[in-house]
Amino acid sequence: MKILTQGISTIIILAMLSVMAASCGGGGDLYDAEKDLFNARKMNRELVVASMNREFLTRTLAAYRGIVDKYEDKRGNIEGMEMIVVSALMELAELEFRAGMIEEARNDFAVVADMKETITEARANAIWSAGYISLELDDYASSLRFFEMFVSEYLTPDKAEATFHMNSRYLVTPVRIAGIHSNLGAEKDSGRWLGKAEKIFNDLIASSTDSLLVRETRYNLLTALLQGKKWNEARTTIAGMKQLYRNPSDIPSLLFLESRTLTEGLGRPERAIPLLKEIIDEYPDSHQTLPAMIDIAGIYFTRGELRKAEKIYNEIIEEHGGVTAQAAEAAWQLARIAESENDWVSAALHYKLTYTHYPATIQGMEAPLRIVTHFRELGEKEATTSAFDRAMEQFKKLISDQYNKSIRILAEEYIVRAFSEDGRWDEAAEHLLGLPAKYPDYHKFRGNYLLAASIFEKELGDKDRATEILTECIGKYPDSGIDAEAQKQIDRIRDSR
Repeated sequence: MKILTQGISTIIILAMLSVMAASCGGGGDLYDAEKDLFNARKMNRELVVASMNREFLTRTLAAYRGIVDKYEDKRGNIEGMEMIVVSALMELAELEFRAGMIEEARNDFAVVADMKETITEARANAIWSAGYISLELDDYASSLRFFEMFVSEYLTPDKAEATFHMNSRYLVTPVRIAGIHSNLGAEKDSGRWLGKAEKIFNDLIASSTDSLLVRETRYNLLTALLQGKKWNEARTTIAGMKQLYRNPSDIPSLLFLESRTLTEGLGRPERAIPLLKEIIDEYPDSHQTLPAMIDIAGIYFTRGELRKAEKIYNEIIEEHGGVTAQAAEAAWQLARIAESENDWVSAALHYKLTYTHYPATIQGMEAPLRIVTHFRELGEKEATTSAFDRAMEQFKKLISDQYNKSIRILAEEYIVRAFSEDGRWDEAAEHLLGLPAKYPDYHKFRGNYLLAASIFEKELGDKDRATEILTECIGKYPDSGIDAEAQKQIDRIRDSR
């Protein structure tokens, strides 16, 4: 999460300068704190070299925590101590985040967020980071609280420009809040926050003389208009930006966004084709070229012009196979085209190409399950079993140490899905229950106890086992929020008997 390291770098530099200046006058607690922070940072650097060795990690976390505990009560009494304590807390939280200790990281950022009189850059970073991590934890209420706090304190008319210079991504916070409300089904609140975003952006554009800020703010305004489905206003804004920003980096982006207003907003995909072709033909080295190729092929596919779509997808694979995201999508769509023409042999080959060449993509994980589903729908039991076994073999490769943690976690979830779709509910539930211990720092897997209990209750008709799992969950995760939900489910099961 780049937002963390950028802010922390600023804090470290400021802390070092402040401490050096203050400690020139003598030793004492400030000198000891400076030395402790230096040692913690040295351990942190060694930890990177040691590839996050668990023993080294524990010692480094303890070193940072020790600074906070030892000097917290002196933070307001000794000049320079505030910077040391806040730097230690921020670096501790960032280390916890890198180590997968997501909830701990959020809680330590929240401590800095509550220090209302502390360093502006550090506190802004802490509030925003606490909101971001809360969203990662699916704690929407906390995420909204932190993000709304950020907007109220750092995106006011007198502070918004300075906030942009801390980190340009801070400006989109009200749009992010609107997105959370939309995902929760609160469209009225989402619209209200998009309106706030538009006002903040329009005020900045009108008042600032910083050309870089104004350019980026116009893009943020466009994002808010698109998210709010104000398609005609978005097109007007794009037209104005095309006149202002005619360099080779802006034009392809604006053309691509304009094409999206036509396809997704106004239902006129035929009018998007010339815009997408212009990107492909005039700006072949643009970052938007491959997305434009995917979009135009998708339009052809939808219109039934399968050969045109097929030609573009093949070109992506042959000439841009190293660009995993688009190549995986192209391979997946070639399989879909073959299926739409009842050519299962070709479809199966393309699905196999997808999961063989692009295994760590969503398409690469969907492809083996699509083959299983095909044979299951045909009622071919032997072929279904064989395809299922190959899919599980593929997923088990993806949970090896060869892949990073996020890929392994996704593959574990696909294993649960494969068991569930095959009606192997016992195995699905047991796999769910094994994951919290296998990935102790990935807190979302704590919710697996609730999912497994639901399977035993609803799919296997075993309410006693469901209650046992929920009781175990309460014992493992007291005061986590999950325990309260588990108790609620236990009470419901008992009342239903």
